[in-house]
Amino acid sequence: MAITGDLPRGIKGTYLGIDPSLTSTGVAVLTSGKIETWRMTPGKRRAACRLCWFDTEFKNLIDRVIKPDVTCVEGYSYASANQAHQAGELGGLLRLRLWRSGRRHFIVTPGTLKKFATGNGNSSKPGVAVALFKRWGVERDQDDEVDAAIMAIMAAMKTEMGVSDLLTKLQVEALDVLTSARD
Repeated sequence: MAITGDLPRGIKGTYLGIDPSLTSTGVAVLTSGKIETWRMTPGKRRAACRLCWFDTEFKNLIDRVIKPDVTCVEGYSYASANQAHQAGELGGLLRLRLWRSGRRHFIVTPGTLKKFATGNGNSSKPGVAVALFKRWGVERDQDDEVDAAIMAIMAAMKTEMGVSDLLTKLQVEALDVLTSARD
């Protein structure tokens, strides 16, 4: 799907957004002004079997299929206590996979993602989806795909443009707090 909203013209890179979840990980790839999203679902796999499956999927995605220039990953939601240890294992596995790949990546807090998309770090998930559609013309009905798409856009904006009239003051602030997790 082509993005119809504000993006730098002539995007040169390939940008990956990942919203990790034990049951439905959102993935978005932005390249040449087009974005594709999907979900990675482990089915009935549990425990180490699920982690092994995700490790293989992440390796294929990062090292073999997409080979992104920059990746943005949503960080931990510290307000969520449900399966926190298991989510931490998945997050650690993804961070290790990205580090081993040698590719540049950012960790984006949920509040920073919302602030970039809507101007409000406490926005609702439906509010973020509406912003994705209104600002960039991308419509998705799955929250994990919406978040992944926003992160792919953030990666492109952070990498390919500095301060621009395409960005609001709050978007500039959101991008300014991103530091490479590789540093």
